[in-house]
Amino acid sequence: MYELTLEKKQAEAVQAEFAKLVEVIRSVDSFELFLRSPAISLDAKKETLAKALTARASDLFMDFLMVVADKDRLDVLVAIYDQYEALLDRYAGRVKGALTTAFELSEKEIAKLSKNISQKLSKSVTLEVRVDPAIIGGMVLNIDDTIVDGSVRRRLQLLERKLKFMGAEQLRETEAYMSS
Repeated sequence: MYELTLEKKQAEAVQAEFAKLVEVIRSVDSFELFLRSPAISLDAKKETLAKALTARASDLFMDFLMVVADKDRLDVLVAIYDQYEALLDRYAGRVKGALTTAFELSEKEIAKLSKNISQKLSKSVTLEVRVDPAIIGGMVLNIDDTIVDGSVRRRLQLLERKLKFMGAEQLRETEAYMSS
């Protein structure tokens, strides 16, 4: 579907349609149970989706949903959406990141950080900001599989490790000197 929506220049429109459906799946437990239930026939599921979405969704998206239904994979629509969104983000040069700080940042500070990180990565960065007082100060940035830990907690851990290593090294030197 990803390649087809790009080819037809409908990727963003289909993503918006898909997002609305996924929002309903995530917020209406009975709808999610309906899609997952093996007791409900595929034909009944397809008919219900067609009735609910035909007037609201593009033909391309409806065709996709019917293929997913035919393959009996309606139970994984949310996971398919997450992957589709990730592919579109990668294609468009967008990346999502998690920023952890010790205290709350203002919207202006978040926007400035996002802009700076976007410039460094040459990608459009959207940050999900979390507050964790346990990091003491600084920040931890997680983008894709890369973690940049500039927290005070991490610096203290590194200092502790260095001091332990130095202490062990000095102890060995003293023992070597005494035994000679």
